[in-house]
Amino acid sequence: MRWIASGIGALMILVGAHDESLASVQSSVGPAAGTSPRPGSSRASTNPEQTLSVLQSAAKATIAKPPPTRSCPPDDPNCFTPSAGRTLSGFLRWTSADVNQFWGKRMRAAGFRWVAARSTQIAAGNTARSKCLAGPVAAATPIGPFYCDADGPGAVYLPLSWLKQFLFPRSEFRTRDFALAYIVAHEGGHHLQHVTGILANPKLTSLQIELQADCLAGVWAYSTWARQLLEPGDIEEAVRLARRIGDVPGTPSNDPSAHGSPRQRAAWFRRGYGTGDPDRCRTQR
Repeated sequence: MRWIASGIGALMILVGAHDESLASVQSSVGPAAGTSPRPGSSRASTNPEQTLSVLQSAAKATIAKPPPTRSCPPDDPNCFTPSAGRTLSGFLRWTSADVNQFWGKRMRAAGFRWVAARSTQIAAGNTARSKCLAGPVAAATPIGPFYCDADGPGAVYLPLSWLKQFLFPRSEFRTRDFALAYIVAHEGGHHLQHVTGILANPKLTSLQIELQADCLAGVWAYSTWARQLLEPGDIEEAVRLARRIGDVPGTPSNDPSAHGSPRQRAAWFRRGYGTGDPDRCRTQR
């Protein structure tokens, strides 16, 4: 078992432990603790990444030109369409449900069992408990959003005060709504990795795990384009955030805490978004 930790500016991101037999992995933020059974699939594979090759690509867009394809309300011209009329909490619930539905549909169609990740929002003044952390998690926790597979069937934690301070400290959340969606989709990518057994593969490095999750977030983002939900600047929001949370210059690619340089993180998100194909997110061939 190995521990992988990374600090990215004010955002502390920890990728959990890889074990030969158990997926005791907490990925994105916060140290992993304990183990949890990995939800099994109906097919065996020597390389769990092969699962990505049989998952259906995102539905193709029916229009020839790039987004935007749908207008927001006149008083909210810059929103990602699903955020219109929703509160921050409601928008995060919608995004979490949509990401789970997107991957669940493809896993079941390929003959695999899917159990949706739990999504826990931590509001100001409240705390949450996770098996991946020793103490309570507060809304303003310095570690930010994280995924924990030990909290069966896998859980995404979204500390609301942290999100506001990091992404939109002096503005309304809709100014960064697709950056928020990227965070949720990235954590949802870790859940897909957990369910398929990818997180339990000891041959994968922290760098490969994180860049793959960025790519999987891009695949989901492609589906929002195909559904005509994007607005001008949405993808740029996600790309800017990917660059912002990239590793500091000089981080070795084999560092056990590596998540990818700003350029790599943006490129892998674009890889998924540019194709809508989960197979393009494989890091081992």
